[in-house]
Formats: sequence, C-alpha cells, structure tokens
Amino acid sequence: MKRITPIVPEYLKKQEKMVRQMAAERNTQVIEEGLPHILQKATALELLAIAVNLHADGNLTPKNLVEEYEKHINKGMKS
Repeated sequence: MKRITPIVPEYLKKQEKMVRQMAAERNTQVIEEGLPHILQKATALELLAIAVNLHADGNLTPKNLVEEYEKHINKGMKS
C-alpha cells in the first residue's frame, strides 16, 4: 500500500478530469458536491473488479490485490 498511497491523489485528479470531460461532451453539468462521492465509488468499483478477477483465477491475496491495483493505476496514469 505504501507504493500506491502516494499516487492515488494524482490518479483521482485524472479521474476527475475524465468525469468533467465526459460531462462536457454530454452537455451535462457536474454537481461539485457529488464529485468526491462519484470518484470514491468509481475507485471502489475498480478495486472490487480487480479482486473478483483475482478470486476467479484463484490468486486473491492482499499482496496480489495491491500489485494489480498498482498496475491498474499506473496504466490509467499513462493513458
């Protein structure tokens, strides 16, 4: 978790930018008060999806979950 914790705020900023872009493309207003909740929910769902995939493969351990989430975040930061 020590490797992920420093990059999560930057990742969440990137996610926020994506949400704002999607809203602009759809001509929808972003409700500022709801944005942190949306980002937290999206992050939790990403982590859950990774956990489910690891469990299905029989590889779910705390270490594997952190490593896969780190890969996911790093991939998201590059795109």
